[in-house]
Amino acid sequence: MCTQRQCPECGDRLIHQLNRGPHESSSAFGQYVHDHIDKGVYWADVDGVIYKVGTRVLRVIEHKTRSGNLSKGQEAILPLLGMGIRSLAANELVHPQSGVYVVQSSPPFDTASVQQHRHWRGYPDGPPVEMRGDRWARFLAGEVDDDGMRAVS
Repeated sequence: MCTQRQCPECGDRLIHQLNRGPHESSSAFGQYVHDHIDKGVYWADVDGVIYKVGTRVLRVIEHKTRSGNLSKGQEAILPLLGMGIRSLAANELVHPQSGVYVVQSSPPFDTASVQQHRHWRGYPDGPPVEMRGDRWARFLAGEVDDDGMRAVS
């Protein structure tokens, strides 16, 4: 396990960008909560949220490297968020392709394995879909996927 280090110029705590340990948060506040919160409470962050007004596509993105896994907190929380977004879609407040997506991608981030999570207990909605090129760019831009997250050969 790596030792904790500080920036030599400003003294801020340094973290791993792509290979964070289970006790490293990507945000200073997240680290504070992790270090001080009751261990019976899950803390999970998400890496990004895409909302395109023109399509009403809302995508909550949790990014992992190609070999990364969700934490226990993410496994518990992300499906709850997915169910909430499903409810928004059922009431036509967001597009039906809105949801929580786990994206596994590594530098240079030109391809990704994408899997939607919107069911209780963290069951994904199907196998991961490999995306690249225009389809990957459109996904990140909040565009509607004509293939609806189906794998395309």
